[in-house]
Amino acid sequence: MKQMVAESVELVVMAYTAAWNESDDATRRRLIELSWCENGVYSDPAARVVGRQALGEHIHAFGMRYPGARLELTSPVSAHHEHLHFTWRTVDSEGCTLREGRDIGQLGSDGRLISVVGFFGL
Repeated sequence: MKQMVAESVELVVMAYTAAWNESDDATRRRLIELSWCENGVYSDPAARVVGRQALGEHIHAFGMRYPGARLELTSPVSAHHEHLHFTWRTVDSEGCTLREGRDIGQLGSDGRLISVVGFFGL
């Protein structure tokens, strides 16, 4: 795998984060396609999903459970080789923090996320 250019890694993470904040299903699907490998695996303490469609459904369920909530990056994306990590927080519609955490990811050979493992708390 080629060494990833920092800007391209950041763009992938920005598209992935935007998918979590997108209420329109079609737009969210496009963002997931830009940032996520077809059979990528997402896991956190509350869920484990495999594939783009399952991730989209999981994100949709999150939006239904927490209307108006947004995912915000709280650190720069740090990456080397095919690995990356960043910290985030989820805020409600009034800007109050609901949860903070860290995601650790791996990029596939096409430069999209092949796995993300989320941890709640810092």
